[in-house]
Amino acid sequence: MKNLCGYLKAIYHYYQDPKGHHDIVDYARASLIMVTTIVVVLIAIKLICEK
Repeated sequence: MKNLCGYLKAIYHYYQDPKGHHDIVDYARASLIMVTTIVVVLIAIKLICEK
């Protein structure tokens, strides 16, 4: 638990830095795009295979 708190504190301090804030927003945006793409592909495969 102590290590997790230290890790979260480091991320928080990195987020406070302008570059860190920009990086974290970029990572979040990229993750959202990847998850959305995976979901769309899986739905498309399911719809194609049902026919």
